[in-house]
Amino acid sequence: MKTHHRFRAFSTASIAPSPDALPDSIEWMPAGRHLIYCTRDDEPAEVEIEATEADAARLNEQLQAARKLADEGKASRPFIDFDHEGGEAAAIPVEFFWQDGIRARVEWTKAGAEAVQGRVYSYFSPEFFADKSGRVTAIPEVGPIGALVNTPAFQRIERLAANLSTTNSEHKMQEIAKALGLPPETATEADILAKIAELTGAASTATATTAELATVKAALVDTQTKLAASIKAAALAEVERHAAMYEVPESVRPVIADAIAKDADAGRKILAGFQAKKHTPGSPPMKTGSGQADHIKCRSSAEAWGKR
Repeated sequence: MKTHHRFRAFSTASIAPSPDALPDSIEWMPAGRHLIYCTRDDEPAEVEIEATEADAARLNEQLQAARKLADEGKASRPFIDFDHEGGEAAAIPVEFFWQDGIRARVEWTKAGAEAVQGRVYSYFSPEFFADKSGRVTAIPEVGPIGALVNTPAFQRIERLAANLSTTNSEHKMQEIAKALGLPPETATEADILAKIAELTGAASTATATTAELATVKAALVDTQTKLAASIKAAALAEVERHAAMYEVPESVRPVIADAIAKDADAGRKILAGFQAKKHTPGSPPMKTGSGQADHIKCRSSAEAWGKR
């Protein structure tokens, strides 16, 4: 029975804050517990992964051991590749350390530096092993420990991304609250209705000027436009994440996104009908001292966490 699984998890962490920046470290995994959409042992999965300061220390011990073996000519060196293909190296990991999450100090190769500074690749995807509870246990013993990618999976890492569990109605309520000048995170439906009544009453009074009425109408039109765009963007992002793991033709993705935006349940039933993609098994995990570890690969977001 497998007790550990191999994951490849695409993150929404931007590699560099600007095209000219070439950081000496990257966020390998965010702190805390996170829901990710990925592949586990080459099968699509939705799992929770947890990273702690103790994990950073343990992974660094494993990395240094692997680097030592490589220096002695007894094993290949750990590296970061492109799109998890196991080919050209983008960077060489030097050490793991904890800083509001697990970070990896790296030495960039020429190809990696050009890819980052030229914005050819914008995100990083770690590759690791975790047990059934979601606790990170090891990095691969051989091969890449992560990759530069263009398809984001951890949804809260350095730069915040939209919460995948937020429904269309929640998005709508938050956008309306913001347009009305209310705090979108805390405003209730009653607060929104009261504010609308206040504005409607003010607009209909005898003292309301033509300019005031025009402002209210313009605000409502703008709110409706933003709501439609937000819902459509969220639906399209959901389709792209699914398409990374399943065979969804690119030509039909906008159509499915429109269906989800109009009727989330009906649209998602259409999306669920596509078959899973096949993935190539990864390499064995680092030995942690007790039994055989199992391989987990986590992928997420835009290409639904895989290479387009």
